[in-house]
Amino acid sequence: MSLPRIIVLGAGGTGRSIMGSIPSESDAVFLDDNIPIGEINGRLCVGNLSKLADEPSASVIVGFGCTYMRQRKDIFEKLKKIMSMTTVIHSTAVVDSTAHIGRGTWLGPHVTVMPNAVVGDNVIVCANASIDHDCRIEDHVYISPGVHIAGAAVVCEGAFLGTGANIIPLINIGAWSVIGAGAVVIDSIPANETFVGVPARIISRRSS
Repeated sequence: MSLPRIIVLGAGGTGRSIMGSIPSESDAVFLDDNIPIGEINGRLCVGNLSKLADEPSASVIVGFGCTYMRQRKDIFEKLKKIMSMTTVIHSTAVVDSTAHIGRGTWLGPHVTVMPNAVVGDNVIVCANASIDHDCRIEDHVYISPGVHIAGAAVVCEGAFLGTGANIIPLINIGAWSVIGAGAVVIDSIPANETFVGVPARIISRRSS
């Protein structure tokens, strides 16, 4: 019995990175509203997102990048009610047996998830990131390459962590907050705020 087709929504950088984590022997294709039908890195883009209606038995993962954070949530929440949302874990990722990884989540190359960590649904964890013991990563979070989240930290829904950010233990990162590249977070961050620097400091606040 053949496995279901895997559909990666979005053929930009994040989508192509996810596709690169799917075994080459798998039947996997892209759908993208902005990229023509054709071959991308040895895989096919077979049409736009409306083609999902023709693939009711497929497994889907949302591959939109960090500039589409709200759209990532919206489409996931819609699709999870009617389609199978697949989780993709790169062959070099290390996930402890006591950790939990949610639906529609991607763990990239050399990602580490330590004991009793919980990673929610529709989470992007890029290459070389680490999630330490007892951390909780809520749904729709985007973790950029080389981010390190220390023990028992909580990253709330929809937060974005920039490349190389470091989060010390027991910190809470508020929902839909943004942590800049290279920031070192030593205090908890409220929701809807942007922090940068070493140590991280606020530079903007957004309405929810």
